[in-house]
Amino acid sequence: MRSAATPAGRRAPRRGPEPRPCSCRDRPLPRRARRTRQARRRRPCAGRRTTVRRCAPALPAPAPVPRRQCSPSTFLWPTPGGRVAHSASPWEVNDVTRAHDDERLADVYQAGNEMPERSLEAWVRFIGSLANGPVTSVLDVGAGTGMFCAAMARWLPVSTAVGVEPSLAMVRCAVPGVHYVAGTAEQLPVASRAFDLALLSRVVHHLPDRRAAAAELVRVLRPGGTVVVRTTFRERLDALVYDYWPRLREIDSRRFPSRDEVVADLTAAGLSLTRETSFAQPVAADLREYRARMATAPLSKFAHLSPAEFADGLARMDRAGSRQPVEERYDVVAFTRRGMEHASART
Repeated sequence: MRSAATPAGRRAPRRGPEPRPCSCRDRPLPRRARRTRQARRRRPCAGRRTTVRRCAPALPAPAPVPRRQCSPSTFLWPTPGGRVAHSASPWEVNDVTRAHDDERLADVYQAGNEMPERSLEAWVRFIGSLANGPVTSVLDVGAGTGMFCAAMARWLPVSTAVGVEPSLAMVRCAVPGVHYVAGTAEQLPVASRAFDLALLSRVVHHLPDRRAAAAELVRVLRPGGTVVVRTTFRERLDALVYDYWPRLREIDSRRFPSRDEVVADLTAAGLSLTRETSFAQPVAADLREYRARMATAPLSKFAHLSPAEFADGLARMDRAGSRQPVEERYDVVAFTRRGMEHASART
């Protein structure tokens, strides 16, 4: 039967459900969504027509970075606004981190810098004792392969442990069990006032702008939160590697900041100096074990030496042959975030 409103010879159009308004109509769909739509178009009709519309997410999360030892769920991409961070290449490379983006260095870094479990636990508990109050969330800035970040999650009563690291090569070799975020100390990709404790272990000499990094630490710490700097200051370069590679002491005297420079930069941003000390723990049973680790060149500073200079240092270790335990000492400085009236935090 023809409808009165339909001209002769034409079939009345079949009315389907009205499509929902979509604000992302002109936005290109992700590849997976495009494949899904194409598959549905090719699917044979089952007797009735159905309108399917799949909107692309407003800010798709980047694909998880492949790693050797952890699952993709260990990656977080939060921003101060609480959204998922997205970038075509989130792991940025700059002049400071270029040495650590060396795949060879990343492969040997963890094994070459590890320490006995008892020593690592002693370090973590010492760092936790410097906090101004209870610690439930920790941030490891310049986490590298995550040795300290994972250790703090294990031995401190925390519910959140996040490692910030700009080097993709390092994170690919990182210790599993904690969250890693792509970012730099000058632009921490985490929420404001979210952490009780922030650690910078062997990082401060890599920072191109310490005051900008300090301002970011003030932003991400809760009032009363603690910053712990673990380093070797320029005036106390006494690591064992300098005894066997003397030119490294001369090089690092230009690379490493002094105690006064670090304190001045961090206090200017709104942090108060609360404690400074040094702490040492065994890292190897004897010089022979330590030499086997150093043979892989697991420190970025070795890149400043020629192959002949590096071989000479290993030969000096072979001649020494000490059977005494090898200890490493570091300067430790703790700062506390002042009240809100002093903070330059961004909201």
